Amino acid sequence: MKVELDSNSNIVGYILVGDNSSADMIVDESKLPEDFFDKFQPEYYKYSDGDILLNPDFVEPEKTTELDLKTSRELIADLTEQIATMQINQAEANAHMLQQIAQLQAEKGVTNG
Repeated sequence: MKVELDSNSNIVGYILVGDNSSADMIVDESKLPEDFFDKFQPEYYKYSDGDILLNPDFVEPEKTTELDLKTSRELIADLTEQIATMQINQAEANAHMLQQIAQLQAEKGVTNG
């Protein structure tokens, strides 16, 4: 098995099969904690002198809350509304321009006629 380490020797990824240039540290799977695969999170484990240990400095990442999701949904709704408003404004500008073109063509027809 190969593991990918950050600059503090924290394990940030692993690969069991194949190759990955980022995961270049070979680790004997017999040295893994029993629950390594079940509990793995980037930086949860640390590589130290050939051993895999719990990282004493590990901080659980903040979980996305419903409030965060609601905020994201609101942002998407706001952007959607802005795009719709821009499309309406563009359609109105196009219609106005077409009216001006028609008016100019009508005046040109009267002048040439």
